[in-house]
Amino acid sequence: MLSWEELFAIQFTGQGPWTLENLTLEHVGNARANVVVVDSGEILLRNCRFTGATFQEKAPSPRGGRGLWFTGAARGQVINCVCDRNGLHGIEISNKAQMLLEGNTCEDNKYSDIADFQNAGGTVRNNTCRNNGGYGIFIRKTARPVLGIKTCLEITWATWSASNARFAPIPGAKLWLYIRACSTRINE
Repeated sequence: MLSWEELFAIQFTGQGPWTLENLTLEHVGNARANVVVVDSGEILLRNCRFTGATFQEKAPSPRGGRGLWFTGAARGQVINCVCDRNGLHGIEISNKAQMLLEGNTCEDNKYSDIADFQNAGGTVRNNTCRNNGGYGIFIRKTARPVLGIKTCLEITWATWSASNARFAPIPGAKLWLYIRACSTRINE
């Protein structure tokens, strides 16, 4: 499905549940837009591709650029999807969203492949992040994902404390986490 509209190609609002499977969603053109926004309810995304989100930093307020954006009280699963060529993040989880990200490939996104902000959480496992313009995984503020690091090409720690963040198998990690490229898994 192609979209050239401003703000988003699809937005899910309400309780759901919703499911998208075996579908490619692409934003085309220059209008600032996210590809998919989920701001409440429960969703399952499986075997999909989300690409082409456009970020305009100098707009009246910066908007767009996310392949997938889970915000508000959204919850659900993203399984075996591809998020690529987006102008900001491949996947962003923010506010109080709780997501399971499993078996996804995030690549060639301008800033981060997976970004987790505010009080967001969930589980990130068996994902591949590569060829991003900033970081493979970017976690900040009071985000609380369960995250396992299998292999990484570059890790940078900042000095901000996030005492309630849980990172495994890196015991005691309590800082912002910037990972350049990696694949993730949860140790069981």
